[in-house]
Amino acid sequence: MKKLFNISLFIWLTIMLVFPSILTIEKFLLVMFLSVLVVIIKIIEKDYKVNLKSLLIIILVISVGLFFLIYGYIKTGKIYYKLIEMFILTPIISVIIASNFKDKKDYLWLTNSIIIITFVIVVYDSIYIIGRMGIIPQLIKPEIAGSFVMTGEKIEARITNQSSLIFLLPMLINLYLLKYKKLKKIILLTIILGIFVTIMSGRRALQLAVILSILFLAIINLKKKFILNKQKIIIGLIFTIVVVMIGYCINFINLDKINHFFDIVYQTFISAFDLKNTESGQIRALQSRQLINGWGNSPLIGYGLGTHPDYIRSIETPWSYEMVYLSFLYQIGIFGMMFYFGIKIG
Repeated sequence: MKKLFNISLFIWLTIMLVFPSILTIEKFLLVMFLSVLVVIIKIIEKDYKVNLKSLLIIILVISVGLFFLIYGYIKTGKIYYKLIEMFILTPIISVIIASNFKDKKDYLWLTNSIIIITFVIVVYDSIYIIGRMGIIPQLIKPEIAGSFVMTGEKIEARITNQSSLIFLLPMLINLYLLKYKKLKKIILLTIILGIFVTIMSGRRALQLAVILSILFLAIINLKKKFILNKQKIIIGLIFTIVVVMIGYCINFINLDKINHFFDIVYQTFISAFDLKNTESGQIRALQSRQLINGWGNSPLIGYGLGTHPDYIRSIETPWSYEMVYLSFLYQIGIFGMMFYFGIKIG
């Protein structure tokens, strides 16, 4: 029964992280199956113990989520399933699934599973990118993976699963620097491909997360003398291999100079901070102004989940914006933000 749980959980995590925008029904059915499986395991093992602290926290989280959902419904007359999933179902299911993790072996299995899934993500993304560049046949359809733009002015290989890498790549970099004993070669190869995907992605949040995590973790670990000379050499080789990979891609598609390529990467990166001269920057500036101005009229509790200012970027999810934290500040106010941040930190 435990093996069935582990296999099902691995499949669910893989689908969730590699294909975040598709297979919605399959994800829902899998997570329901996992929840039922946990309950069955508890009954078989006669494990009826309930952590009172965890139970109280989950009741509080659900209550706050319901309050902001109902408040948003009163304001808009609409309620969105995605928000119910995020603020009600996900906390409940997470607690149910997490209750099946009892000892060090369970958490070690979870860590190894996340490493393998991250490897799958960067391999998938790399195949998509080099396929769109024409180096290999295009094996992954754009409508499944995401968009791809490569001109003399910008490079943006926007793949839907890259938001997962914002958290997963720093985790693997940290595991490598801390000399994690399992799956060493996979971790190293994942970091190499992950840096390549990060550079080509054009996603500033991902690029910043990887750059800052490398610097931050390297400084901390160097101070603690965790990094050996061998590790320093390997870290240098990682960047060398990534540069060679990019250099090969550049040569294949006949760009004039490698310097030109990195200039495009740089220009793509800094354009995110130009809120006046780029279309995307102007849109972000407009979003920010409307969200901040709206929040200013109801700073404590916002307007409720699902609400939004006049400007929307998606008809299907009008409450969703690129400026994620500002959008939730608009919806749940200072009290809501303090509550959810407090839960995460706690």
